Amino acid sequence: MIPDKRTALIFLNGFYDTRQLPFYRKAIQSAITNGYLIVCADGGLHIFECLNRTFGLDLWPTYLIGDLDSVNSNLYSKASTSIKTVSDWIGHTDKDSTDGQLAVELALREFDFNYLCIYGSLPHRYETDHFLANLKLLRLANKIRPDVQVVLNDPQQAIYRLRSKLTIRRHTSDSTEQISLIAHDKNVKVRYSQGLRWNLNGLWIDPDKPTAVRNEFQSDAEEVIIELEDSSDPVLVIHNF
Repeated sequence: MIPDKRTALIFLNGFYDTRQLPFYRKAIQSAITNGYLIVCADGGLHIFECLNRTFGLDLWPTYLIGDLDSVNSNLYSKASTSIKTVSDWIGHTDKDSTDGQLAVELALREFDFNYLCIYGSLPHRYETDHFLANLKLLRLANKIRPDVQVVLNDPQQAIYRLRSKLTIRRHTSDSTEQISLIAHDKNVKVRYSQGLRWNLNGLWIDPDKPTAVRNEFQSDAEEVIIELEDSSDPVLVIHNF
């Protein structure tokens, strides 16, 4: 669910689960209805082409940014009349920024948005480097704007970078939903948690040991709340549903 805030959607050139096309269609149509910014990073444009072809729609992003080495001329020709292309980077495949980085910077530096919802962060086959780089976009967003909320969103998974307090709503009613915390810094300590099968109150998360993975929603919990100590470093929170 996309919050009712100043929100931008970013579509990366990553993996899209074509078995879950209604998930992407709903997100895009809701964004258009609410007037949210939609930014495509290079080949992220292909999910729009796929949705338009499958459902007979005419959905396009607000902006297209990147070197466009993953967008063929036919697709660009179809889309270019409906979108704004940031032309500065076209053809610059030797640039010092990823296309995803450019999209995040456009949304945060050029516009006043406080919530980023990023799609297509998961890798194509064996492109783990792309996924790890996309995780860095969470950190980059907070560096540009410390108060921004950002999530990597996929049909059955959401990844957050928790810096203070996070509330996660249950997505389903007929299956176990899982919450994992992954620390990359040494000083990650949970002050309080609610709604989890294994309570995390007072837990220091060792960055060298994956001991805080695969926790579960309590069976009667509609939401999970996790709050860090004021002095804690950020932590990645992964919600599988």
